[in-house]
Amino acid sequence: MLRRLRTLFNLRSAICGNNSKGQYDLVVKRVHESEVNCPPFSCIITKVIYLFI
Repeated sequence: MLRRLRTLFNLRSAICGNNSKGQYDLVVKRVHESEVNCPPFSCIITKVIYLFI
């Protein structure tokens, strides 16, 4: 179970790190992976994205 949620746990640091480097395509990729792997948390993922972008 934790392996499936790894992308969700690392989403915040991935968004912050990739935004600071200007790698927006990787941000979109990470968000898509987290939505695919954790469908029940998709509304939480969307809120996290709006906080850090």
